[in-house]
Amino acid sequence: MSTSTDDDMPIYHRLVIEQGDVVTQVRQTAEELLRETQEAVDFSRPRIPTA
Repeated sequence: MSTSTDDDMPIYHRLVIEQGDVVTQVRQTAEELLRETQEAVDFSRPRIPTA
């Protein structure tokens, strides 16, 4: 049994077409959440509360 990336690519490509690129969406969401979290716990500068 051989498993090569060439054999897996058509399946992955078909899933991306059917379901969207979930891996990329999750990565982007995680990066955005990390940036927001870093800003939320950044105590190096004062913040003015917004109303």
